[in-house]
Amino acid sequence: MTGARVATITNLRWSDIDLVNGEMTFRLKGDELMTFPINREVAALLSALPRSTVLRYRGHVFTRLNKQTLNRQPIDPHGGIMPTAFRKALFDAGVEDFRFHDLRHTFATRLLRKTQNIKLVSKLLGHSSIETTTKYAHVLVDDLRDALDGYSVLGDGPKVTAPQNKPQSR
Repeated sequence: MTGARVATITNLRWSDIDLVNGEMTFRLKGDELMTFPINREVAALLSALPRSTVLRYRGHVFTRLNKQTLNRQPIDPHGGIMPTAFRKALFDAGVEDFRFHDLRHTFATRLLRKTQNIKLVSKLLGHSSIETTTKYAHVLVDDLRDALDGYSVLGDGPKVTAPQNKPQSR
């Protein structure tokens, strides 16, 4: 829903969330901060999240249940439950050769398709250069065809399909 890196998500604190103004602060690579808008979908997710009752973990937005202590604790982006649960979900779904970071590419591609605005996509990904964004936002053959159809002098005329060979009756 945000295209954020796994470390950005798991390091999010409740003090970074401003539901009243509809924004949150992301900590990006290189210790940079970025204000990210909160849409209705993200607001609903954040509002539904369980909070830790352990004082030192209360500030973390995304937590997991520790099965030994039954307390909620922060999610380690690089070890423990996060990679294990993600790999299990991929296996259960029959998805192969996929990393969490690929979700960032999917976000960029879908947002570019929807908005047709690479500068907007670049800003939401926190990129300082549009050249970096072009590596994330993938253009598919269908995107190229749709763009050409939209540019066509014929407009949205009838779709041309290959002729069908009908068996001849004897």
